[in-house]
Amino acid sequence: MMFDESVLICDEVDSILGKILQDNGLSVTYDPAITPEQVLEKIADYEIVIVRSRTVITAQMIERAAKCKIIARVGVGLDNIDQAAAKNKNIRVINAAEGAMNAVAELVLGFMFALA
Repeated sequence: MMFDESVLICDEVDSILGKILQDNGLSVTYDPAITPEQVLEKIADYEIVIVRSRTVITAQMIERAAKCKIIARVGVGLDNIDQAAAKNKNIRVINAAEGAMNAVAELVLGFMFALA
């Protein structure tokens, strides 16, 4: 399936993400050093916005996100995205809730061995 949407990636992510999106017909803008002011200026041009922990998506940004359909968080929490504002604009907010599950389990086991 090919898509015809534009994606703004606001934080550092593995390059494979951009490749997968482009291979599926999405136009990707990768700007890991983007400032909040720049997000505010550019967000209106994108259907999909991808963030990690660094970028905070505010109600003001969401209000300007005229074409946005999805805000995706690469990671677990959603506290850096104004979910109420997104809901009011019918923008779907998603995350990778189980993305770090194995790494966390391995870290806990490592701590347990270190304490033994």
